[in-house]
Amino acid sequence: MRNTAEKTKVGDKYRDTPKDDILALIPGDAVRILDVGCGAGATGRELKLRRSCEIVGVEIDAGRAARAESRLDKVLHADVETADLPFEATFDCVVCADVLEHLRDPWAVVRKLRGYLRPGGSLVAGLPNVRHWRVLKSLVVSGTWAYEDSGVLDRDHLRFFARKDIIRMFEEAGFTTERLAAVSGSRSRFFRMTAEKRSPFDVLTGGLFRNILALQYVASFRKAGGFAE
Repeated sequence: MRNTAEKTKVGDKYRDTPKDDILALIPGDAVRILDVGCGAGATGRELKLRRSCEIVGVEIDAGRAARAESRLDKVLHADVETADLPFEATFDCVVCADVLEHLRDPWAVVRKLRGYLRPGGSLVAGLPNVRHWRVLKSLVVSGTWAYEDSGVLDRDHLRFFARKDIIRMFEEAGFTTERLAAVSGSRSRFFRMTAEKRSPFDVLTGGLFRNILALQYVASFRKAGGFAE
């Protein structure tokens, strides 16, 4: 199964394929969706093939935004951190897949995006796990924090999160956590974890090693009441 961590070094860094782990968490009753960092629109296109919905994309890369225009209902070529987006609180779901770790202030952006959700709306996100065993091994054994072309220590990543940090960021912004799933990215069926299925190893070990085997987390959050926009 494809997952949100899939990348390629050929052409565009991120594969133009649907992110199945994200799709699995988008509520079935969401009909108006804002896809932040929509890329070329592959995930949105797949969702529109599965059901009737309206998808508005926001993408900072001009080339990917142009490709997404033929796939989604509307696409804005904009920087979500700095742009004054022309939206109101009318979206059922906001999607942030492989986006927040690239931002200077993802905490402020999460609060901003909350304002575009209707009461009780959802936000679905995917974030890499800095507690992954490869990062720990590099620090503990090799004594280095080595940036790479892709993965958790991607050179384009500006912010890093572990499981508790993800939950804290969203709950402090006025969300309640509904579901948070570990995604391993492993090719081995014994270790592979997805948004929809735990790995045999995870089941056998009672989840003891889940937080270091997770290459990233995909999560859904619900807009809570009582917070100022």
